[in-house]
Amino acid sequence: MSGSFLPRSPALDVSAAWQSQIARAQQQPWLLQELISHGQELFPRFSRYYAQLSALPRKTRRALKKRFAHSLAGAAMLLALSPGSGLAATLTVTNTTDLVMLSDGCSLREAVESINSGSANADCPAGGAAFGTADTIVFDSSVTGTITLGGSDLDITTDVTITGPGAPDLTIDGDGMSRIFNVDDGSGGTQRTVSISGLTLTGGVTTYFGGAIFNRETLTIDACEITGNSAFFGGGIYNNGSLTVTNSTLTGNSASSAGGASPTTYMALSWSRAAR
Repeated sequence: MSGSFLPRSPALDVSAAWQSQIARAQQQPWLLQELISHGQELFPRFSRYYAQLSALPRKTRRALKKRFAHSLAGAAMLLALSPGSGLAATLTVTNTTDLVMLSDGCSLREAVESINSGSANADCPAGGAAFGTADTIVFDSSVTGTITLGGSDLDITTDVTITGPGAPDLTIDGDGMSRIFNVDDGSGGTQRTVSISGLTLTGGVTTYFGGAIFNRETLTIDACEITGNSAFFGGGIYNNGSLTVTNSTLTGNSASSAGGASPTTYMALSWSRAAR
């Protein structure tokens, strides 16, 4: 029976922990049903939480076991089953480069990649917090002006809130070489929740869809200026998910097929103060 639930994993300890929860599920019908219905989706989340919990100091692990009244594996399973568990990391961008290089401060690209992987690095510490479903990227007060991308977009593949200092204060520039944000976890069955606010997005260019943003998830844009981007379809935004735009301006975006924001039949779009 276990083989039907257990995806391949190189980490034997994580696999053993997962197997223990499968064994536990035989006595708990609700858990068994969750594993049958959502095992492939739950396992990566379980693995991430189990690794994070295992890395905590022994005293902290004991306190968590007492709090959850479960083994470490049981606690990881509860967290995996509870998207609103409250675990969250906050990463602070400290420079305006587009580099992924240790010891040069935390770039926006490094922060996004850390959130995607669920692991901090020396440049982008999470302050001891565990990554979860409410992770946030903020900007140090010294980070103003323009972050110019180096030829590739910023891929967002998990839940994250990116909170900029304000559209007049910080611009993300595709420099005419790439799209700016690609919001897509690659899975049609899982909707990620992403929020982007307080930024100007300009200079995004692609011969495909979405000059500034391509979205296949649940995306909220607030207090942003999206201007001077171009694409084949959706010069500013191409949406194939759920999109809400508030307190933002779309202006001066161009496309071969359709202009500023191009919705598909799959999107729910609401916005205020938006223009082509």
